[in-house]
Amino acid sequence: ALFMAVIKTVFKAIAGRVQNSSEILSTVNREICRDYDAQMFTTLFCGILDTRTGEINYSNGGHNPPYHIARDGVQQVPKTGGRLLGLIEETTYGESRMVLGSGETLFLYTDGVTEAMDPAEQFFSERRLESILTQINFASAREQIEHLTREITLFAAGAEQADDITTLAIRFLGTAGSNNGELRFTLKNRIAEIAALGERLGEFAAVHQLTPNVLHDLNLALEEAVTNIISHGYSDHREHDILVRMRVESGAVIVELKDDARAFNPLTAPEADVSAPLEERAAGGLGIHLMRKLMDGIEYQRLEDGNLLIMKKNLEA
Repeated sequence: ALFMAVIKTVFKAIAGRVQNSSEILSTVNREICRDYDAQMFTTLFCGILDTRTGEINYSNGGHNPPYHIARDGVQQVPKTGGRLLGLIEETTYGESRMVLGSGETLFLYTDGVTEAMDPAEQFFSERRLESILTQINFASAREQIEHLTREITLFAAGAEQADDITTLAIRFLGTAGSNNGELRFTLKNRIAEIAALGERLGEFAAVHQLTPNVLHDLNLALEEAVTNIISHGYSDHREHDILVRMRVESGAVIVELKDDARAFNPLTAPEADVSAPLEERAAGGLGIHLMRKLMDGIEYQRLEDGNLLIMKKNLEA
């Protein structure tokens, strides 16, 4: 633990004045080898992320290759060469670059993930890890880690943990005003998904610098729309997908909700009588009333395989 604390301190000091990842690792390695003779070593992945473009300059000192969770699949980040830090003082490290597109993730982990064992002493394995990452490529960083953690726990089935299990997900959301700032994700027809909806909307608002008023109105309208779909759209008890797409276009936020629920056009629903005393009002209708008041435009289309609801909210100056 003391050795790792020293490495973190040395790393921070060097990274503050060195411009590329390979030189950072080479310098950190020399300092460790020169000052510590306890025959201890460490693996270390070093990446420098340009938050404007999504480009990462990286170098790897013997660590498990991270994964690039891209729109078209999941693959290991290409290796750069370079041994563990702390073994040989004059070690050189290669470097490479990659680019994260909007909504893509760099996923790092320790070997305690792939070497987690079940009661039969079978490893969790890179193959299983890749399969799980493929299933969650459109989830948020937090959701990716939580899902993987659950899968490891289920796999281990109570077997004793032999090593640390550590993961880090860095998800690039794109840049404000760029064409790639569109956000797409899938919700399940469960009320618990409403929390995830708010989290993803918050990410989108941060990227596009939405004002608190616009974010507030979008959050309420979306919550009402998705709650209606989940609560009233399905007569079976099976799991269904609700596709959500958000983008900024022509001075407005455009939100599309696509589902395979029974047909329902909110534009034909009667106006709620909000002037009557609360105890005299008919049940229902207030959610749709709220959506109409908060949004600057609502469209509905009945598709062959479900419903498409499009909501528009003008941006504030």
